[in-house]
Amino acid sequence: SLYIRRIVRDMLMRVGIKRVLEAPDGAEALGVLAESKPDLTIIDWDLAILSGEEFIRLTRTPTTSPAPQVPIILMLSKPRRYAVDRAVALGVNEIIAKPF
Repeated sequence: SLYIRRIVRDMLMRVGIKRVLEAPDGAEALGVLAESKPDLTIIDWDLAILSGEEFIRLTRTPTTSPAPQVPIILMLSKPRRYAVDRAVALGVNEIIAKPF
């Protein structure tokens, strides 16, 4: 959501990160990843158009991803065991449970 994106953006900028890019859904996030090749990706599991799970799977596929090694921090509003296990299996680096 726009609200959560603003909170995360503010938190990152307060600790000195100067360039923060946003995307309103998973499909656009994949485009931002391809265009900017960021140092870090923070993604939500519950995304529109392309889910967080699909984004992670596509990002970690070396043959199709523009940045298969980019660190991924996953935000979960409901950190259920299945979602956590699935995210770890897909290759996320860290998981944050909301609210944070």
